[in-house]
Amino acid sequence: MLSINALIVPLLGVSLFKDLKPLQLKALALNAERSVFEPGETLIERGQFGTAAYLIIHGSVAVTDNMDATLESKSFSPGTLIGEMAMLVETEHFSTVTVGETVRVLAFHRSTMHRLMQEDQELAAHFAEQIRLRLSEFGSALRVASNEMGDAHSQIERLEGNQLAVGDER
Repeated sequence: MLSINALIVPLLGVSLFKDLKPLQLKALALNAERSVFEPGETLIERGQFGTAAYLIIHGSVAVTDNMDATLESKSFSPGTLIGEMAMLVETEHFSTVTVGETVRVLAFHRSTMHRLMQEDQELAAHFAEQIRLRLSEFGSALRVASNEMGDAHSQIERLEGNQLAVGDER
């Protein structure tokens, strides 16, 4: 069995847990479910609704984004929190996470997190702020992508206009 310090240390490297008080980290560590998954097991499945986030303590997993026929895989190792939003809000997973080698995780279940946040309003405020920041970053990324798409669309229209003008000259 891992000591409480051995459970808390991995939490210190997770940005979502940054700035939490030692007692809050201890509460998270003590309430997390310790689980072991074997090679080939699916930790998270694309299209399924998640109920927990998983912090890798030992081992590695592969995340596959299989939106179409091509498979792009990325590996993650100890210290990585996977499916983090699922521990706070209902979330549909957009990737599949498969265990590459035996992996030990701390699972943070949404029901447990909600109970902890009801007991500690500062913890609830911390996670609400983290969600707000993530949404703000997402909004900024969408604006950048939208601007880039608008620029590309304008370039296409100019090229099409040039082709029509050249066609008219013939």
